Amino acid sequence: MRISTSSALPAVLLATLVACSRTPAEPTRDAGRPDGAAFRRLEVGDRVVVESAIATFVEGTVSAVERDQAHIEIAQGRVLDQPSSEVYALARAGASPVPSAGSFAVCHLAEGRWRGCRVSGAVADDRVRVVDDELTPTEIGKADVLPATPVSELNIRQRFDKNARRRAFRDGAKTAVQPRVPSGWHRVSTRRCSPAAINAG
Repeated sequence: MRISTSSALPAVLLATLVACSRTPAEPTRDAGRPDGAAFRRLEVGDRVVVESAIATFVEGTVSAVERDQAHIEIAQGRVLDQPSSEVYALARAGASPVPSAGSFAVCHLAEGRWRGCRVSGAVADDRVRVVDDELTPTEIGKADVLPATPVSELNIRQRFDKNARRRAFRDGAKTAVQPRVPSGWHRVSTRRCSPAAINAG
């Protein structure tokens, strides 16, 4: 029995659609991460770190997620809207490889503050040596080092450069040579004398 080509075509299309629907979906990629690592989507209640101002980082909680935007509640009830690719989820902290020496990152430093840092190198399997933008060295855990997004990396780099220029200016002012006063030099008074004083002289 011959099967009509026109009648067999819908069946072939249907089988193709069913097979495609069974293909496992690729994991979502975080375009903002340097290594493009796979990750789960942000969820309400996740603890995260966000860049609230240029090279300034704060910890908060995801209060809502809409498409590629996340609403982050930080201290005193303030809410920040951030692209999901620029949000650092603490649930994924430590999952990515530690940035190489010389790389910029976001680090959990003293007093519980998140700051831009530069990686100096690993000291153990779970410890990393870093410096902050004032070049203060410290050792922290691997989970306290978050690989910076391209935007954050640029801002942190600029903060390091700005502080370096300020330190150079301050150090230069300290070592500046004071002008030498020639021997026999006396300061001339610029005070104006009254006509009476001149006549008396």
